Amino acid sequence: MALKYKYAIYRDSNNDIKEIYPDDLKNLSISEKINIKKLELYDEDEEYRIFPRFNEQTPHFYCRSKTIRTIDKNRLDKSKKHDDRIDDLINDLKSVNTFKIGYYTFDKNLEEKYFETLLSIKDYSWDKEVHRIISSDSRVIHDIFGAELSLSMSQKKPNIAIEVVKTHFPEKNTFEKLLKLSEEFPLLIIFDFTIKKNYYFQVKSDENLIRISHYICNGSLWDRDKELNITTQEYALEYFKKNNYLDYT
Repeated sequence: MALKYKYAIYRDSNNDIKEIYPDDLKNLSISEKINIKKLELYDEDEEYRIFPRFNEQTPHFYCRSKTIRTIDKNRLDKSKKHDDRIDDLINDLKSVNTFKIGYYTFDKNLEEKYFETLLSIKDYSWDKEVHRIISSDSRVIHDIFGAELSLSMSQKKPNIAIEVVKTHFPEKNTFEKLLKLSEEFPLLIIFDFTIKKNYYFQVKSDENLIRISHYICNGSLWDRDKELNITTQEYALEYFKKNNYLDYT
């Protein structure tokens, strides 16, 4: 069954968003209808390409897609502290061309603290608020997303998502699909927690280091070099709440 929409949007020559409502489809000349049909119309989230029906009684917009990809509602829980942190991280990530990603660990035998490199990356493009489809019925907006400029993807050049967590945490459906996606494709999902700035995650551009603690890769949630036995969103959320990672200030 074709899906109907309350209104459609398009971008003009200045890339400004314009809206068209069903009532705007009434009493039009043939040339006016053609001009509307020439427009590249989308739903309000610019996720689906939609089309006009010029029915005089019930004009509407419809989508030819048979599926609807819902967006993670928890992802919409934002704050100035959350957004400012994203802006700071983006600036740091874009300031340097190469990074070693890893964490500090302590060797009891050597009695020495050292940086263990999980991955070295070069020539990555970074952006914020990146929309990505993760399944036939789900999509997510990553706080920050990075990919190798040549568009290559391999275990050595994975896509990288950074989620800045204040109070929100990925919904059950999203979290579990991201776990599965990281098992099937080269994808590293790193968590930053605003409750302690630069404690759990830090971009040290002056040293070309990205220091991480909690992340998802290869189908598992990790705490540095420790694989956590957590496979559901409920247990992950319980773990982060119990250890006071969420920021309700």
